[in-house]
Order: sequence, then structure tokens, then C-alpha cells
Amino acid sequence: MDKHNSDAVHIKNLEFTYANMEVSSIREINLALERGSFTCICGPSGCGKTTLLRNLKPSITPHGLRSGTIEIMGKSVESFEGNPCEEAQTIGYVLQNPENQIVTDKVWHELAFGLENLGLPTETIRLRIAEIASFFGIQSWFDKDVSELSGGQKQLLNLAAVMVMQPEILILDEPTSQLDPIAAVDFLDAVKKINNDIGTTVIITEHRLDNVVSISDRLVVMDNGEIIVNREPYSAVSRLADVGHPMFLAMPNPAQAYNSAMSQLTECDSEYFDDRTKYPQMPLNVREGRQWLDHIMAGVPIKFDRVQRKETINSSEIKLHTKDLWFRYERDSKDIIKGLDFEAYKGEILAIIGGNGTGKTTLLSILAGMRKPYRGKCQINGDTTALLPQNPQTLFVRDTVREELLEALEDLDIKATDSELKIAAISELLEIADIMDKHPYDISGGEQQRVALGKVLLLNPDLLLMDEPTKGIDNLLKNKLGELLRKLSAEGKTIIFVSHDIEFCSRFASRCMMFFDGGISGEGTPANLFAGNNFYTTAANRMARNYFVDAILPEEVGLLVAQNIKGASIISDLEVNDKPNDEHKGDNGSKQDEKSRDNEDDEEDDENGVDEKFENSGNDISERTREVGAPKGGDLKDIKQSRNFWLTLATAAVMGVTIFAGSVLGGDRVYYVISALVAIYSLVPFFVGFERSKPQIRELVVISVLIAIGVIGRQAFFMLPQMKPVIAISVIAGASLGPGAGFLVGAMIAFVSNFFFGQGPWTPWQMMALGLAGMFAGLIFQKWNRREPKPSKVHKIAVCVFGLVSGYFYGLIVDLWTLFGYTERPSLNAYLVVKSTAIWFDTLLAISTFVFLWVLYAPMIKKLNRIKLKYGMD
Repeated sequence: MDKHNSDAVHIKNLEFTYANMEVSSIREINLALERGSFTCICGPSGCGKTTLLRNLKPSITPHGLRSGTIEIMGKSVESFEGNPCEEAQTIGYVLQNPENQIVTDKVWHELAFGLENLGLPTETIRLRIAEIASFFGIQSWFDKDVSELSGGQKQLLNLAAVMVMQPEILILDEPTSQLDPIAAVDFLDAVKKINNDIGTTVIITEHRLDNVVSISDRLVVMDNGEIIVNREPYSAVSRLADVGHPMFLAMPNPAQAYNSAMSQLTECDSEYFDDRTKYPQMPLNVREGRQWLDHIMAGVPIKFDRVQRKETINSSEIKLHTKDLWFRYERDSKDIIKGLDFEAYKGEILAIIGGNGTGKTTLLSILAGMRKPYRGKCQINGDTTALLPQNPQTLFVRDTVREELLEALEDLDIKATDSELKIAAISELLEIADIMDKHPYDISGGEQQRVALGKVLLLNPDLLLMDEPTKGIDNLLKNKLGELLRKLSAEGKTIIFVSHDIEFCSRFASRCMMFFDGGISGEGTPANLFAGNNFYTTAANRMARNYFVDAILPEEVGLLVAQNIKGASIISDLEVNDKPNDEHKGDNGSKQDEKSRDNEDDEEDDENGVDEKFENSGNDISERTREVGAPKGGDLKDIKQSRNFWLTLATAAVMGVTIFAGSVLGGDRVYYVISALVAIYSLVPFFVGFERSKPQIRELVVISVLIAIGVIGRQAFFMLPQMKPVIAISVIAGASLGPGAGFLVGAMIAFVSNFFFGQGPWTPWQMMALGLAGMFAGLIFQKWNRREPKPSKVHKIAVCVFGLVSGYFYGLIVDLWTLFGYTERPSLNAYLVVKSTAIWFDTLLAISTFVFLWVLYAPMIKKLNRIKLKYGMD
């Protein structure tokens, strides 16, 4: 077997460019991962990690242009397209946010969901669920509601729900970013257990690398869309340190402490010091860090065991005070906040830490005035308070990042020129200048976090509240954020933030509070609170606590090592530099990256697993560029496909035979049955045609959501006769997605909503009426919508008038059911009598449809057009 065919993943000359983007997000990616390996991919925010991972799973591959080759388990990645069952059993994917992947209400339902979709027998499903529950140890909460689980349990459930499908490759995109330190360690232990015990190939991206690097077989470092280092972890970390690359600041604390100490000790010419600096390899975890300290500190008297720090609280003036605060979400639910008393001071940076589900985010919402306690009070001495939420997307309301930042300043009395200057300054500070014209939903998670932070900072609040501000951003930007917080603190601003990032809290907070069971279980300076803890502390502290009492940062450990060995106090302000070694500073790391790549040229073939037969195949990549992430063969553009012609003709023939047979063989009221059958027959070509088109999941999701909106809309207005948004939703679906989707959405709204309002022989007529409204909307307005993604006033009026007419058209069809179902002898006169009674209801439906379209059309079309562009559905 060829080597690349035995690899779990083999990538050659991969390049990917998002739709409507000129610059490639990833380029020249060459990577070979052995079966059963554990690979960690890291890099700065926005460097292309998630883009690379999503290109490995066809069902979530973003829409864009891709060149190069990707092989998964010896097969081209394209071979999995259109075969979701094989894909699910080959490639598992765990998302960053636990909430985004859970789809059911019960734990065991979640485990069974994927297996049921594979169509496996009940016995097999029960056996697999029992096996996976035992493997992950989730029996104790097997029957619980998902809403009762902690963040760590939800992510473990997501992992179990993926692994119950028995994939050969497991991909995880920053899975611990929203977990507390203990839950993160437990989760990574489970992932490593999968790798060791089952042999599943693991590919993981992370920003918090302390617990990941040492358990990985290979460390891949990306920057600016390219792989700059691809080695086994010890060699990769050493390489980053040697060239002074900024990504070394993200490496495990023991490695940073080692590098800090060695950079100071190697300045000494004594053979004694030189001998002690010789150590087999850079430590990557606490155990190895302790072994290195035991080696280098052997026989050295400890004269310096504490770090001299400056007091960072600027004032004793109380900015915020809570007294006997109690809060619960519902009257009969348990208390989330229990008798909380604490104070925050002017100019203080206060960090709140604790496990998932302990009430930290709830506390922030109370401090921001979004929720009110049922007992106690919260007093804030200041004019403005701003909150950065945990999910930055909740702040986004505009179409570009620039507009988002401008929106933050709209209510402030600031001149336009001053606004531009402020936005320019904040974009430079947060390094978002190159994404100012992108949509906030089209950028990476870390970039979204920085944009949301920019919106909040532009308000210049006296009290700044932040929920997980470092989520999704790399260490270089964390340090810049920390320096910014220090600057705001010096200006008298009070900052309170919730975080699971213990190192960030240790480095930049002036005071930390441990939150547990709705109250404060401990507080103090970072050194006082974290020193001696086993779990809620830094890896540097766990590594060095036997020698240095309160060292909590790697540079503090390195400094104390050097001080004790040299026997003298080394002057150092312990400030965090943007580069690990000053002598290697460069322009955004570009020189270091170039040096790193140049020095690895001789190892590239071996490390990337590139087969010789591919060596000369990368010169003509443009010819192999293809569009990916777009639906294949979806019937959303034109229902008049030739393959449906004969089906329609056959259906018409069956209608004729049915009518003839009924007239010859039937008795009284046979037209009752015939009319219902004809209505049902008319639906067949549309549904069969759609099924034949083999729509992808992204198409089905959009259509399903539109159907759900229509059904819920009908229920919401149940008390108002004929005032329902069902025709409006059908028209919007047709105008945006095409006549086929318009018909399907309209027909299914009628069918599904009648489960609540009553099924009967009238259902096929309602399905036909709503479906035809959506179909004709697609035929008339889809091309117009393509020309005007943002509808003009004339466009909007035309659609609303069409909706008005559709209200009467709906009545014409549905009243046929009334004629056939309730009149003994159907005739034209009988139909006119029915219409004379129903015309007022039809008028009310037509007017309400006009109003619903006037309100809903423009915003929904804009959203749907964005979805079509992003996922290649147009």
C-alpha cells in the first residue's frame, strides 16, 4: 500500500478562497496524518484553522473555490459528498459551542439521534448507546434533560453522540474554549482515551495548549493561512522558541518557564551554569517541568522564593456594591445567586472564576441591569455600564464590521470625523482593519470576539463587564487586550470580567474571586488566590510550588530560577513582551515565519508525508480548481426540469383515468372522492421532483426553518380569522429560493400546521393553494431578487401586491373544497354562492398578507440572500 493511501488524512497543495473573497484563506497546505495519530493544530486567530478543518468534512465545507487534493482514509473527500451516512461513519466533528450541536431534549435521545438517522435496527442502537454511555461514564445522567447539564457535560455528550457513530477520524474545533479548567481537562482526557483505546485518529484545534500539546503526536502551527511548523511537539515548540515566533507565547507554561530561565542563564560563562542548562528536551507538561526544576535546582540554596509585585488597585473609592443579593430564574426554581455581598473599586480589574453553571454569567447580567434580583440591591456609582456578552453574535445587527462599529457611536454626540478616528484607532488596536468590510458572521470566532469588544470599548464605559473576553483569541491578542485593560484601569475605569482563562486572570487581574454555588468561596490577589491550588491555578504554579511559593506565571518561574542559581536579584519588571526573545523581534512575525519555513525545507518531504509522484503535480492547480460547499443538483432554481416532464404527464393521465372511472363506476357524491384525489395527484410531481434532486442538508435546513416559521406564525395568530402569515412566508420562500422551494414550503406549511388545527379532506386543497402561491412567486420574482439583493421600494410594493392577489387566489382554490364537500350538486351557481359568503374572509386574508409582506419581505429576503451566498445555494 502506498504511504499516502495508508494515511488517515493526506492533503496536497490545498488552497481555499471563500465566495466573493479575493485572498485565499488557506494556501499551500501539505499535510499527512497517520491513522491513529493525535494531531494538534494551532495558530493565531483567523489564521485558517477552522477553514482547514471544515474542508475535511464535506457536509460543513464552506462555499468557495478549492484547489489541490484531500484524501480521507485513502478516498477523495469529494467521494463523501451526497453520502451523509458514509461521511458520518468516517468523519466525526465536534463544534466549539456545546449548545450549537445538541438537537434533542434528553441525553439518551441525543445519543440515539444519529443512529436513527442511519436507519440502524433498534437492537443495534440500544447496544451502541449502552456501550458508549459506559465508555464515557455518563450513566448517572443518562436520563436527564439536556438543559440540566453543565457546559462540560454538554460537550462530553456531543463527543459521545459523535463517537456512537463509530467514525474513523474525530475532528474537534476548539472544544474546550467554553469549559472551565477542570471540565476542560476531563474532556481532553476523554479524547485521549478515545485515541488510545479505540485507535481513532484525532485532529484538534486549540488556543489553550497547556493540556493538549503534551498528549499530541504532532503539532501543526499555522499563520496567515499557511503551515509554518509541522513536527512532533518537542521539536515544534523548540523551533518556535529558537526563531522567536509569537506563537511560542501560546505554548505550555513549563516550556515558557524553561525558555525564560535558559535565556538568562546562558549569559553566564561558568561551566557550572553551562552544565546545568544542558537538559534533554524542553518540558511540555507539569511532570516534565518538575523534573527539569529538580535537575537544575539540585543543591542550589533557595534565597529567592517569592515574586515582588506592585499593588495594582488604583483607588479605594467603591464603584460597585452588592448587598444580600438573591436571584432565581423562576419562582419555584432553585436560587442561582445566594446572599451575595461584594465590592468593586474604581480602577480595579476584577476577575470572577469558577466552574460552568455556578452563576457567573447570571451575576454579570444582574450587574448590567438586564435581570433584577428578588432580594438585595446592587448599587453602581457611575454614568455608563457596558457588557460584552459570552456570545459576541448577540451584538451584531449590521451588514459589515465597519457599520457595526459606527452603530455603537450612533447614540453618542460625536462628529462624523471624530467617529472615523475612533473607529480607526480601535480597529488598529484590535487588529481588525483588514476585516472592516466583511459581514460579522463571515469572520472567525476570534475575530467576532474582537469586533464585539471594539463595539463595547467605543462606548467608553465607566464600568466594563465582560463575559469570557479571551474566548477564541490567541495569546498575542490576549496580551494586547490585557494591556488595554490596564490602560483603562489607569484612567479610572472599573473592569469586571468572567473567565475560565486562569493564566489571563493571573497576569492582568488586580483581584480574583472564586464563585461557587451562587456565592464567593474565596478572593484575593491572583498570587494569593491561585498559589497552592491544585486545579484553579496555572501550570507554572503547579510546576514550581515546591521551590517558589507564589510564582504563578512562567516568566516568574524563569526569573526566580535564574536569581537563585546566580545568587543575585535580577532586575526585571516581568512585563509581557510581544515576542519570547527580544533579539528575535520582527514585523508581525513575518521574518520569523520565513526563517522557520526556510530551515525546514530539508525536512518538508518527510514531515508532510508527500509522495514523490506528487512532486511535479502542483504546477497546474488552477485547472483543478472547483467550487465546493454548494448544493449539488438541488431543485431550488427551476421546477421545469426535463426529468420531471414525464412524471407530470403521467400524473395528468392518472387524473384523467380517475375522473373517467369515477363518472362511469361511481355513484352519488363521487366527485367528493375524485376532487380529493385530483388535489393529491397535483402535489405528486413537486414532491417527487424535489426528492429526486437529492437536496443537501443545508438546503433542507433552510426550507425546514421557513416551514417552521409559517407553522408557528399560523399558531401565533390563531385567534384572528384569516390573519395569518402563511401566504407571506410561501411568497418569500419562492422569491428567494425559487419556485420549487416556494411550492414545497407553502404545501408543507399547510400540511404540518393542520396537525394542530385539524387534518381532513380540505388539507390537499390548502397545500395546493399555498404551494402554488409560493411557486408563482418564484417564477415572477426570483430573477428580480437576484438583480436587487436589497429590494427597492418598487420591488417591495410589487411583491406585496402579488401577496394581495394571492389571498384571493388561495380562496378560489380552497373554496372548491367547500363546493365539493358541502353541496349536493356542484354547479357554477353553487360556487358563486360559496364565493359570495367567503369573499369577505378572502379580502381579510389578502389585506393581512399584504401587511405581513410589507413588514417581513425586506429583512427576510436580505437574510436568505446572505445564506444563499454563504452556502452556495444560488
